[in-house]
Amino acid sequence: MEKYTKESLAKMTPEELENVVLKLQDELEAEKITSKQYSTWWNQETERRRRDVEKLNVLHNLIHSWEDKN
Repeated sequence: MEKYTKESLAKMTPEELENVVLKLQDELEAEKITSKQYSTWWNQETERRRRDVEKLNVLHNLIHSWEDKN
């Protein structure tokens, strides 16, 4: 992301300032999308891990119940 100073912004024409604002809005929107994609991925991975742990717990319980019977 390009850095702007007060001085550089003060020297810009209204059209240039408008372009800067539009560019920054686009960059912000792209970051929101990236953040949302990461959040979605994280939630999916968390759910997958939770299901894996549930499966392991069931297997663990089955093994112990089988051992108790023998």
